[in-house]
This record gives sequence, C-alpha cells and structure tokens, in this order.
Amino acid sequence: MKIIKECLIDGKEYDLSHCHIVLELNNAGRGFIVIESDEDLAGRAVEINVGEAAHFYQYFNGVIEHAQDDKPKFKRGCPR
Repeated sequence: MKIIKECLIDGKEYDLSHCHIVLELNNAGRGFIVIESDEDLAGRAVEINVGEAAHFYQYFNGVIEHAQDDKPKFKRGCPR
C-alpha cells in the first residue's frame, strides 16, 4: 500500500517536493508546500488529495497566502 499525494493549484497538477500541513479543530488548516514551478502562486486555490489507489480523499482545500523561492525552479507556498 503506497500513499499517493496529489497537489492541484487552480486545477493544474504539480509535483510535491515537500508537504507539511497541520489540521486543527478550532483553527483553519495551515502549513507549507514545496512544488516544482516557476509561476507566482500567491492568491491561488490549492487542493491536496491523499490516499491509495482504491481510496482517494480530499485532505486540504485552501488558498496560498504567500509564496517564495525555495531552490532553483521550486516555490514554497504557505496555504490556509
């Protein structure tokens, strides 16, 4: 059983390099993601789906508040 992670930003799929999301009952979810992209990501809708081949669920849905360069050709975004 291999866990599959899918990151959609405005409906376009991006490869996740790193993902750290915190979900709480009393607050909005927050965290950061690192994806391979040269585009500006701030203000875009993000959706993260997690699961396996038989069961695939939406894990996080939000907006990227700000983004910055992480490595060459990679962006680090902070969704909420």
